[in-house]
Amino acid sequence: MALGPGVPDPPSEVVPVATPLSRHRIGERLGVRVRSVLGGLHHEYVLVPASA
Repeated sequence: MALGPGVPDPPSEVVPVATPLSRHRIGERLGVRVRSVLGGLHHEYVLVPASA
Protein backbone atom coordinates (compact mmCIF):
# COMPACT_ATOMS: atom_id res chain seq x y z
CA MET A 1 0.00 0.00 0.00
CA ALA A 2 1.31 3.47 -0.84
CA LEU A 3 2.05 5.70 2.14
CA GLY A 4 2.96 8.87 0.29
CA PRO A 5 0.87 11.23 -1.84
CA GLY A 6 -1.06 9.76 -4.71
CA VAL A 7 -3.48 6.91 -5.20
CA PRO A 8 -3.05 3.85 -2.97
CA ASP A 9 -2.66 0.41 -4.52
CA PRO A 10 -5.90 -1.54 -4.96
CA PRO A 11 -6.65 -4.21 -2.37
CA SER A 12 -5.08 -7.58 -3.10
CA GLU A 13 -8.37 -9.37 -2.52
CA VAL A 14 -11.92 -8.32 -3.41
CA VAL A 15 -14.36 -8.94 -0.57
CA PRO A 16 -18.07 -8.82 -1.50
CA VAL A 17 -20.20 -6.51 0.63
CA ALA A 18 -23.02 -8.36 2.33
CA THR A 19 -26.42 -6.79 1.76
CA PRO A 20 -28.58 -6.60 4.89
CA LEU A 21 -31.63 -8.83 4.97
CA SER A 22 -33.78 -6.18 6.59
CA ARG A 23 -33.97 -2.43 6.30
CA HIS A 24 -35.57 0.19 8.45
CA ARG A 25 -39.09 0.64 7.15
CA ILE A 26 -41.92 2.71 8.54
CA GLY A 27 -44.68 0.49 7.15
CA GLU A 28 -47.32 0.98 4.51
CA ARG A 29 -49.89 2.43 6.92
CA LEU A 30 -47.69 5.25 8.16
CA GLY A 31 -46.62 8.47 6.54
CA VAL A 32 -44.18 11.21 7.46
CA ARG A 33 -45.41 14.70 8.22
CA VAL A 34 -42.81 17.48 7.99
CA ARG A 35 -43.03 20.82 9.74
CA SER A 36 -40.60 23.59 8.89
CA VAL A 37 -39.30 25.61 11.85
CA LEU A 38 -36.79 28.44 12.24
CA GLY A 39 -37.66 29.85 8.85
CA GLY A 40 -36.85 26.60 7.04
CA LEU A 41 -33.46 26.09 8.70
CA HIS A 42 -34.76 23.07 10.63
CA HIS A 43 -37.49 20.48 10.07
CA GLU A 44 -39.44 18.32 12.48
CA TYR A 45 -40.64 14.91 11.31
CA VAL A 46 -43.61 13.01 12.77
CA LEU A 47 -45.07 9.61 11.84
CA VAL A 48 -48.82 9.82 11.16
CA PRO A 49 -51.38 7.32 9.85
CA ALA A 50 -51.39 7.42 6.04
CA SER A 51 -54.52 8.77 4.43
CA ALA A 52 -56.52 6.25 2.38
